[in-house]
Amino acid sequence: MKKVFFSFAFMAAVATAMASNDNTFVQSSNSVEIETVKAVPDDEVPIEEQKEISSKVYTIKVPEGWTARSRMVNNSCVLALNDEPHTTASLNAVSYRSVDEYKESKEEDGFTAQEEKKKVNDREFVILEKEDEDGNILLIAVTAWGDGSFQASLSTGYCDLEQEEKKAAIDANMQTILENLEFKY
Repeated sequence: MKKVFFSFAFMAAVATAMASNDNTFVQSSNSVEIETVKAVPDDEVPIEEQKEISSKVYTIKVPEGWTARSRMVNNSCVLALNDEPHTTASLNAVSYRSVDEYKESKEEDGFTAQEEKKKVNDREFVILEKEDEDGNILLIAVTAWGDGSFQASLSTGYCDLEQEEKKAAIDANMQTILENLEFKY
């Protein structure tokens, strides 16, 4: 009985040691693998640690000081800047709405198109802007993608900056997002 108990105890100790070291135990000609369960699979980086988010349409490199807030879902993702003014960037590509259609719908929502288009990385963007009733600034850059459009929508959150400072900051934040954007077509 003692021999059987010690054999089971020995095997349990060996199995525990192997599991903690992620090794393979070999006995005679049979191989037994001990699989360890990891909290996060190696190929799935936590959202807040992502450095790049990619879809079949575009890739966004997460700029320094920004954090990914979502994974890519249907060509859409969200980033956030936690410095003042706190800014959220929502990126989205749709195949069913052209730049002109998107611009028209946003103008109906109270957005104003800037006179000059912004050119970044050989792409031209229509820039739409609006200040909401809480004093937050919303800025959208739109460019053509096939028969559809790509939009980068930025909005500020509450902060102690004056409106002119907030406007300058969100303009700079938009420039940063567009510079870190790469289209795959």
